[in-house]
Amino acid sequence: MPTVRAGELNIHYKLSGPADGEPLIFISGLGADWTNWQLQLAEFEQHYLCLAFDNRDSGLSDNSPDHEYSIQDMARDVVELSYALGLDYAHVVGHSMGGAIAQEIAINFPERVTSLTLVATFSRLGALGLEILREVGPLNTLAQNGFVADLIAPFAVNLKIFNDQLFVRLLREQGGRGPFNTPTEGYKRQLRAIMSHDTTPERLGFISAPTLAIAGEKDLVTPNSGMLKIAQIIPGCQLYTFPDTGHAPHVEHTAEFNQLLLAHLTAHPAFTTNQGAKG
Repeated sequence: MPTVRAGELNIHYKLSGPADGEPLIFISGLGADWTNWQLQLAEFEQHYLCLAFDNRDSGLSDNSPDHEYSIQDMARDVVELSYALGLDYAHVVGHSMGGAIAQEIAINFPERVTSLTLVATFSRLGALGLEILREVGPLNTLAQNGFVADLIAPFAVNLKIFNDQLFVRLLREQGGRGPFNTPTEGYKRQLRAIMSHDTTPERLGFISAPTLAIAGEKDLVTPNSGMLKIAQIIPGCQLYTFPDTGHAPHVEHTAEFNQLLLAHLTAHPAFTTNQGAKG
């Protein structure tokens, strides 16, 4: 897959689907690359122009060894990438850290966001979530052939689902240079960006894009209570909580998740939402 210069970085990305389809951007979470969204791309690229990519310090995109950065910097990366690919506006979907990035895009670049979907994310990460993510980082050095999935995925998903060997195999197949296989120093830089992220209630209130929030009832990293607060602050935000589900509802309940997302996108088509920007 190609790499393009986006601002100060070379970003590795996958662009798939019909050229005249409505643009749909998927933003991955901490330590994850574009493969975090494989189960969504397989369906949505049939009708939408789908963009998934590796954040800085993930996958095959550039690392940032010489300086620290913020979630706002990562949001600008996404905007620069969309500029480089000629996407003036898009539906934006973000998971976990990707959801924090998506919030910043919606706040600072509202004209570029057709609709917003926030998945298991946060406005400010709580103490338990931070502690879990701090412990996960060093394990990335063990990430070979998906082995790391067995170590850290219990934090990411509902523990019951680990009785499902098909699910474990899926995580392993996404391994190698997979969703959790990021160099430790890059992981730590992303984690420090997360630690400084804070979309205060006043800032969340500026989000004007039609917003869907999707949470997991048993999520330890980004608890459902935090997602409820986000949904209460963003004007008109709709919240759906998957019962008995952890930090990866888009993986644990792929079919249902995709149905929810499709309904949201269909209810807020690009022409209607962005006709002022396009006209």
